[in-house]
Amino acid sequence: MNKIKYYYLSYKKHLVKRMNRRKRNKYRWKGAKNDLMEVVYCLYLTKKVNKASGEAITLYEMTETIYKLFGLEPPQNPSRVVNSLRDRVNHKKRSIFYHALSDLYHEHF
Repeated sequence: MNKIKYYYLSYKKHLVKRMNRRKRNKYRWKGAKNDLMEVVYCLYLTKKVNKASGEAITLYEMTETIYKLFGLEPPQNPSRVVNSLRDRVNHKKRSIFYHALSDLYHEHF
């Protein structure tokens, strides 16, 4: 019985922590986490974001910063997530950028 109580309390503590983190954030990501990772990776590839010291930012640091902006837990290994995004079947249908460019193209032409 003690084990069950321990797991219940630790899960409850986890949920409270998560809810408090979401309340503090001004911004909320409404899409899938894979879409956010795609946005982060695209921004990372442009090399337009640096640390204040002028050093290049790593993919992990950028992922952690942007995920925390939205109150989300960043993936432990962003490179693995990016590789799985690259390897997905029919990536054009699932890519947030493909959809955005397609919508933009159809709106203006």
